[in-house]
Amino acid sequence: MLDTLHSILRPVEDAVTFVLLHLHDLGAPWPLAIVGLVVLARTLLLPLFVAQQRSALRSAALRPQVLAVQERYRGRTDVASRQAMQREVTTLHRDAGVNPLGGCLPGLLQSPVFLALTLTLESGDTLASFGSATLAGAPLAGVLTQDPDPATTVVAVVLLLLTAALQVVTMRASSTGVATPTSLLVAIPVVVVFSAAHFPIGVLIYWATSGAWTAGQQLIARQLVRRR
Repeated sequence: MLDTLHSILRPVEDAVTFVLLHLHDLGAPWPLAIVGLVVLARTLLLPLFVAQQRSALRSAALRPQVLAVQERYRGRTDVASRQAMQREVTTLHRDAGVNPLGGCLPGLLQSPVFLALTLTLESGDTLASFGSATLAGAPLAGVLTQDPDPATTVVAVVLLLLTAALQVVTMRASSTGVATPTSLLVAIPVVVVFSAAHFPIGVLIYWATSGAWTAGQQLIARQLVRRR
C-alpha cells in the first residue's frame, strides 16, 4: 500500500524535495523551508482563492432567492417535491455561476503536497538530514501518537492548538452573513486536531502555516467585502 502511494505521489514528492532542498541551500533551516513550501504552494493557489471568494459572494447574494424556493416547498416531504426544490436551487446556482464545491478545491489540491511531505519525512531516502532536523528539540519526523519524547509532545500540542485556533478564526471570517453554529466551531477543530495528531511534526508545521495563511486571506477578504 505504501509503495503504491509512493508511486502515485512520486512527482509531487520530487517537487516537494526540490523546493525544500533549494530553500535549505539558500540558508533556510528545515522548519523554515517547510514554511517557504507553504508560501509557494498557497501563492500558486491564489487564483483559485479569488474565484472561490467571488463564488461565495454570488452565493450570498442568491440566499434570499434560495430561501424563497425553500419556503415554497415547506411542508412537502414527498420525493417529487424535494427533487423539484433541489432542481430549482441547482438552477439558481448554475445561472449565477456558483460552484458549491469550489471552496473545497484549495484544500483538496494541497492534500498531495502534505501527503508527499509525510512520505518524505518517513522515508528519509532523499533528504537524510531533513527527518532528523528539529524544531525546539522535537524531530521533524516525530509523531505525537507514536511514543513521543517530551519535546515532541510539547511542540506537537502547541502546533495542534494553533491549528485549531486558526480553524476557528477562518470559519468565523468565512461566514457570509450567516452565523456559524457553535457546534461546528467546536466539532471541526476537534476533528482536525485528532486527525493531525497522527502526522509528523514537519507536516504539523505545514498545516499550521497553511492555516495561518488561510485565516489571513479570509480576514483580508472580509475587510475588502465590507468596504464595497
